[in-house]
Amino acid sequence: MNSGVELHASFRKLGLRPDASWDEVKSAFRHLARSCHPDVAGPQSARRFQEITSAYMTLKTQIASRDGGRRSGGTYGASQGRPSSQNHSGNPSFWARAAESWESWRKSRKKRAEERVAEEQERLRREELREKQREQRISGIIAEAEERMREFYTARHEEEESAVLALHLERLRSRHPLVRALAVDALLPEIATKGVCEAFETLLADTTLADEELRRLLDVIPPESPPGRRFASVLSARARSLGENQALYTLKWLHVLPERNEFLCAFLSHASSMVVGEALAVWSREAACLDEGLTLRLLRRSEEQVLVPLLRLLKRSGENGSGAERSLSPLVLTALRRLLREHPSSSVRVWAKALVERAFCR
Repeated sequence: MNSGVELHASFRKLGLRPDASWDEVKSAFRHLARSCHPDVAGPQSARRFQEITSAYMTLKTQIASRDGGRRSGGTYGASQGRPSSQNHSGNPSFWARAAESWESWRKSRKKRAEERVAEEQERLRREELREKQREQRISGIIAEAEERMREFYTARHEEEESAVLALHLERLRSRHPLVRALAVDALLPEIATKGVCEAFETLLADTTLADEELRRLLDVIPPESPPGRRFASVLSARARSLGENQALYTLKWLHVLPERNEFLCAFLSHASSMVVGEALAVWSREAACLDEGLTLRLLRRSEEQVLVPLLRLLKRSGENGSGAERSLSPLVLTALRRLLREHPSSSVRVWAKALVERAFCR
């Protein structure tokens, strides 16, 4: 490119007239450099910044040559009125330096961008780690609070249950049947608890227990259960004081027990002939028969309701072949002969005759 044309183009790029002074060139360049620098205007202004830098360097060289020519008496562009000096297109070292400077700036800018990206990633990673740690601490605090609340409510619930249980046990000792009935309903689910079971035993031993209350208790307690066997012992211990209805219902409740005979013996001394007869009727066939003293005492009774099941039991004990078979003693035979001769009931005489005949046939 012609040096005059290049000089005009450089003035134009800086927005100056061709006769502008060096001070105007410097001022224009500084103004444009501040507004076009890539760090200020962004990467898209890099080309514009390169152009004004090249124009500034060109004018700097030309104007310096022009000023030197004037001092030495030379002319300034005789035909063009411009300094005639070497053109930058013939100065490879200038463009090499400019290119090197540009490449260095581009690399430094890229490095700074990569560093900023790395710093941002590191910041995000640290922030994520802090967030996770914060969430873990919060989760731990919540879990600890929930566990403490569970412990608190469990202890509170146990205290309330204990207080309610104590209240029902107190009501169970009431003399009012309705109050006791409500307490029984509330305590039945806890029947296996030691304190509740003992409270029920005390209640069963109470002579003022109404028939309906006893029936209500026995209806829900299986005699085969551990509490049921304990209740059976309590009831058999006070068999004589039970009313007739209570005793009969208790015998009906006991008859499913294989070892019921140990509880039935007490009912054979009851004042009611119906109770004694029912106890003999449900006596277990697999167990040994009544002892001689008890048999003689029962044979002296006159009620048909007692004698018929007794004589049936004596006959059955001699026929079961289970090892319990035994001969009737002379005293028992004497009592049977008396019944055969004197008792008004034909059923009693028939059973007594069968037993006597069997004894003499042996």
